[in-house]
Amino acid sequence: MQNDQQSTRAMRVELRQRIAEIKEATSRLEQTRVGDRASIESEARLFEDRRRGAEGVAATTRIGPCRAKSGEATEAAACKETEVAAVGVCVSIPATASVYEVTPYARADGDGATWEERRGALGATFGSVRFAAHPVERADTNAQKSVCIDVWSLDSQRAIDARVVVRYLLPERTDTSGALHEPLRSASTVRP
Repeated sequence: MQNDQQSTRAMRVELRQRIAEIKEATSRLEQTRVGDRASIESEARLFEDRRRGAEGVAATTRIGPCRAKSGEATEAAACKETEVAAVGVCVSIPATASVYEVTPYARADGDGATWEERRGALGATFGSVRFAAHPVERADTNAQKSVCIDVWSLDSQRAIDARVVVRYLLPERTDTSGALHEPLRSASTVRP
């Protein structure tokens, strides 16, 4: 009977040890799953940001008809560039992104053409719209920055819709020191 009690105690001790091992293994497995999930979510966000960068992120704004100085021009005449203020069209992108293409577009109110048919060029005048020669980048937050291009509308009759599409690349990876590694790309494909 004494042997049975000792044997029962030994089995209980062993059972408690096994239960503790199972709890510890379960805890480690849960931590691994949480880490894996965070890693997968991070990769999915990065993939989505890269896809958006390759397709281009767009912003559109409407610029009302300009007003020529009274007495100097008729209503049908275009305004002079010195008479109108520039309107900034800005696109928000990730702060770590490297911009490789900024494409402006302009379309007059009521114009049924596609945006691609109304593609402009940086530094050029397209119809009654002039685009700045260079985009400007400025930080919005630690995670985002804006890429802006100034647009001047010289049309005194119709509103103009100005659109900017920004394409960008994201760094390939971050090493353990936190330094970013840029993807390799040909200098001939990079535009201001």
